[in-house]
Amino acid sequence: GVSSAERASEDLTMPRA
Repeated sequence: GVSSAERASEDLTMPRA
């Protein structure tokens, strides 16, 4: 997402390989 909260969740759902 764009917000910090969304980013935190996205980091787990779409981790950087």
